[in-house]
Amino acid sequence: MEEAREMEQTTAKDQTEPKEQAEQEVHTAQKQEPTEVLVPQFVVPLGTTLAELETTKQRLLTNEEIIECRDKEPCVMMKAEDVEKLSAVREFVDIHAENVLADWHRRRIEFCESFWPSLVFYVPTKGEVTQDCRELLDAREVKYEIKPHSKTLHKHFEEQASWYTPVASGEEIASIAEHTDYFVLRTKPFKSSQALEISAPFIPLIGELLDLGALGVSLETANLVHSKEAWMRFVRRFREQPLETCVFSLAQMPVTTPDSIISIGMHCLGQPDYSIKKETLLSMGFTPENMGEAACNLFQSLATYLIGTCPPNSFISGNTFSITADAPRLKVDIQNCNLFKDADIRYNPFGVWHLSRD
Repeated sequence: MEEAREMEQTTAKDQTEPKEQAEQEVHTAQKQEPTEVLVPQFVVPLGTTLAELETTKQRLLTNEEIIECRDKEPCVMMKAEDVEKLSAVREFVDIHAENVLADWHRRRIEFCESFWPSLVFYVPTKGEVTQDCRELLDAREVKYEIKPHSKTLHKHFEEQASWYTPVASGEEIASIAEHTDYFVLRTKPFKSSQALEISAPFIPLIGELLDLGALGVSLETANLVHSKEAWMRFVRRFREQPLETCVFSLAQMPVTTPDSIISIGMHCLGQPDYSIKKETLLSMGFTPENMGEAACNLFQSLATYLIGTCPPNSFISGNTFSITADAPRLKVDIQNCNLFKDADIRYNPFGVWHLSRD
């Protein structure tokens, strides 16, 4: 993952006189005094001001409005360590000034009256397996309700099937039609910083439910169904690669719309979803036949980086990236999620990263 950053120019050292150069560097270092790192601290918390502006406009703010609001607000420059102490006393962290666009999308629900995301699973069962699964869920303190047989549930599973192999066979779908009950599992609502802690434990739990004889598992929050064997492969992979497995198993990608390739469900991990225009993929040399796989590779690569190794608040809206040194660079901009209504469990309150040619 190559993230675009501005690098300071340095003067090349004269390697013909290493001893003299080294002595000069030591001498210079002794003269330098440590520089204080100052960061802006808003007089009125920026998150509060943005929330009030959104209430006034009665709609989501545009990126331009967010930037304009930040630039107009009075602030004082404080030492970074003093800001940390103040945040600890307040038990409150304001919106990051430099990374305001991405941070506001990620944390907006903490400041505004909003729908918070939660994971919702359907788990069809039959006969004695229902009681076995019930006892497991009670032991794990998972919130659930049990619903009676649904005539359309097997069709619902079939329509939401992911492309991960092995895909559910006709026999597996038919077995779901024979369920006597199905569980609706629901997590507590969460904010971005809580998402992984809440979501990740469900992957091994899904393995336990399937081992008990559950007929299948759907993740309604991501509009997603894996086959039983695909779920079990994710369960095994989770033990070695937990973050990557969460990205691959808990978000539906690629999803094709008339003009774009998108993801659904990254809010399960506290992250924005992804989108890229088909014409952008064609301009990169991909074909209509392989652009879905190409988009999925881009989405998963960036998501794994942002969740895993990317330092907090260092990836800013407008940054560029490429997955290999010789691959075209793509610009990444944060946008509001417009695919679903905010009351829909598939709606991503953390926004959408839109990829375009740099």
